[in-house]
Amino acid sequence: MQNLEIIPAKKIEYRGVTLPEMDIDAVLVRRPQLALVDELAHTNAPGSRHPKRYQDVMELLESGIDVYSTLNIQHVESLRIRWNRLPGYRCMKPFRIR
Repeated sequence: MQNLEIIPAKKIEYRGVTLPEMDIDAVLVRRPQLALVDELAHTNAPGSRHPKRYQDVMELLESGIDVYSTLNIQHVESLRIRWNRLPGYRCMKPFRIR
């Protein structure tokens, strides 16, 4: 990753804690051909532009920026039943793929 530009996270204060979130405005200003975005199913901190990371990604796509993203398969709703069969495991925030 040494040759990739990394846009610093935006810091959002919430209940006395500083939370790092994707700075969507900085990405839009930079206008890369391709943005690498981690954790598609992420719930953004209150005060972020969008409640969910996938909504940030949709905005980038609508702006003509291609996106590669990661997704933990435990959050894919269609696989949730299989994951929940594992002893001691419960997926709390499933993600629906359309």
